[in-house]
This record gives sequence, structure tokens and C-alpha cells, in this order.
Amino acid sequence: MDTVTPTPNTTGGGRRRWDAGIRAGVISAIVGVLALVVALLTWLVPREPGDESPANAQVTAVSQAPEPTPQSAGQPPVNTATVYLTSDQFQPESGADDLMPVPRAIKGKAGYTGHEMAVRCPTNETGDPTSEITYLLQGRYVQFDVTVHPYFPARTDQQAVTFVTALIAVRRNDGGLDTRIAGDQKTSGPNRPAGLSASVEGAEKLILRIECGNPNGTVVLTEARLTPA
Repeated sequence: MDTVTPTPNTTGGGRRRWDAGIRAGVISAIVGVLALVVALLTWLVPREPGDESPANAQVTAVSQAPEPTPQSAGQPPVNTATVYLTSDQFQPESGADDLMPVPRAIKGKAGYTGHEMAVRCPTNETGDPTSEITYLLQGRYVQFDVTVHPYFPARTDQQAVTFVTALIAVRRNDGGLDTRIAGDQKTSGPNRPAGLSASVEGAEKLILRIECGNPNGTVVLTEARLTPA
């Protein structure tokens, strides 16, 4: 009796192995494409400002900083600071006795404040026609500015005139001094403060001269200041 040995079905098994290999390759390809798409989207989508790394933020800040403006060669810095006559560095060379406290009736009142200094009105008697205060400048300033605001007590002449004159003394070549008017104020009154400006360039001294039609009055000077040369 002949024995028949079955022949293995090589065709069906090979197909199953081939199908499994194809599926694995296709899955790998799909995964690769998805990874590429994700990477591309990450690169294309712009980041929010807060997403910058500290290193990038530092570079951005440095690049936006303005460059300093170079100072012109040979040009000294301009000194625009003002100095007030009420500061400690200014003490009258003469006439300090003509200074007085601001009268209580107007102390702290609007128009009478701001580095204020009060000067008595002269008595207008013989030997006392003006009040004068002298400050030593030594040629260090170029401009003097002040606001003049007279005050006359109640029941005294409110229409009296008040003159404030700024004089400067300039040094001559022989060492003497020439005095001249640099500016004056003749329109101020109790209800109408007014400004006075005068050039003091090259002046050795500044003299403030006060004249009053009402000897009971007080002249309040506010924001009396000098501009350095």
C-alpha cells in the first residue's frame, strides 16, 4: 500500500507573510508622514510674544535699545539749572535789614508763594527813599527773573505805585564798577502781580531797588532766580 505524503501549501503561507509585511510598511509610512506634518506645522505657526526664550528676549531687548547721542567735540555741557535768591548759597552783601517776614495776612496765600522773599517799603522820609538789597554774582550768571507782588494793609492806599528796579554793577578794566539799570517793573499792584526779567551777564553784583508810594506796604518777590552762565 502506497503512502501519500501531503505537500505543504507554500502558496497560502507566503501570501500571509507578505500581507503582514505590507501592512507594517504602510503603518510605518503613515506614522512618518504624520510626524513630518506635525514638525512642519510647529515651524510654520508663529509663537506668541510670551513664548520667546530668555535668550531670544535678551537679544530683542538689546537690539531695541537706543544708541546714545554723541556729544559734539569741544562743546561744554549747557547748565540750565536755576538758583534762587532764597537758597543758602545767597546771602545779601548789603541790605539784609530791608528783608522781612511775609506779612501774616498774606502768608501762604495764592500769588504770594514760591521761593518768596519780602522787602519792606521805605518810609519815604529823608534818608530812606528806597530799600536796596545787593547780591554778589561775580560774573557767574546770565539772567535774573522774578515776579513782583506788592501788598498794602487794609485801610491804606491800595492804588499806590510800586517800582522794583534791577541794577547790575559791571567791573571795569581799572577795577572800578559801573552801575546801570538792567530791568524794572512799574505796573504791579496788590491785585496784579507782574514779572521782571533782566540780563545780568558779566555782572559783578545785582542790586534790587524798591520804591513804594505807600510806606506801609511790603513788596513780595516770588521765584526770584538766577540762570548760571
